[in-house]
Amino acid sequence: MRLLKFALPLLSTALCFTANASPVESFDAHNFVDNVATICGSVAQVVKQPKRTILNLGGAYPSEHIAIVIWAPELPQFEKQFGNLYAEKGKRACANGRVVVYKHHLQVAPKTTDKLTIR
Repeated sequence: MRLLKFALPLLSTALCFTANASPVESFDAHNFVDNVATICGSVAQVVKQPKRTILNLGGAYPSEHIAIVIWAPELPQFEKQFGNLYAEKGKRACANGRVVVYKHHLQVAPKTTDKLTIR
């Protein structure tokens, strides 16, 4: 029973991250607006701002396919997991979350480190 208490949250997290059976390439993200999806692409630019850090996939702003937005309150956990996010430029990143449009640009904002992979 005790093992079940720990395993169940992990299993539900894994199922949530893989809810979209196959990852979506960043250039196809526009087809998933208002849906939860796992979006993958090459990190072309990393921008750190006071309220957020942005990893632009597929190109630098304003020509990015989609932006991975990490809000300031969550940033410490991401930096603990991934280190200096500027070092991730050129790597492949996948983020799971709701794809939204903000000021004519696509973005996804993973809330926890298990919703982001960088290789």
